[in-house]
Amino acid sequence: MQSEIELITACLRSNRKAQKRLFEKFAPEMKQICLRYCNNQFIAEEALQEGFMSVFNHLGQLKDPTKLRAWIKQIMLNTSLMKIRKKDPLVFYSDELLDKNQKTELFTDEPMQYNKEDLKQILNGMPKGYKIIFNLYAFEHYSHKQIAETLNISENTSKSQLSRARNYLREKLRTLKLDYTSELTGLIGAIVTIIGMR
Repeated sequence: MQSEIELITACLRSNRKAQKRLFEKFAPEMKQICLRYCNNQFIAEEALQEGFMSVFNHLGQLKDPTKLRAWIKQIMLNTSLMKIRKKDPLVFYSDELLDKNQKTELFTDEPMQYNKEDLKQILNGMPKGYKIIFNLYAFEHYSHKQIAETLNISENTSKSQLSRARNYLREKLRTLKLDYTSELTGLIGAIVTIIGMR
């Protein structure tokens, strides 16, 4: 099997077969990333195609070939965010400090009882501002500082949007009468684990 370094080298030589292999190797995973943010099959497909065009156009800028997957993932994320900004500009609520008593540790190893399809439906229905910050925090492991820099918002806005996202999830879970803890302990970790979208 051709190594990633060999694949990159061949792609840089404009080898069409190598480019096809690289696309086929990473496209399924990257499509899920595009869908996670675009929430629309057609727009996600556009983001995927535009993202790979950017990958091939800038492959020579990849400094560490061992980080190819992470590099492509970042391009797909940036492309998806750009697409949704163009379609419908992001609007975030004004900054508000989190309640000092509110828990910010959201990941635990505690077993949870959630239905995968119900959780996907809840996430897909989440208001866009909540969803993007939730995804960046839960799936991409961005800090609030990184989220703020990526979206050009303040860290407090990022924190408040994540707080609102948690409240949204709590209310939706209550509506579906799913099993959850009153303080949402481990909720984000449970969603990430069950949906398996890391």
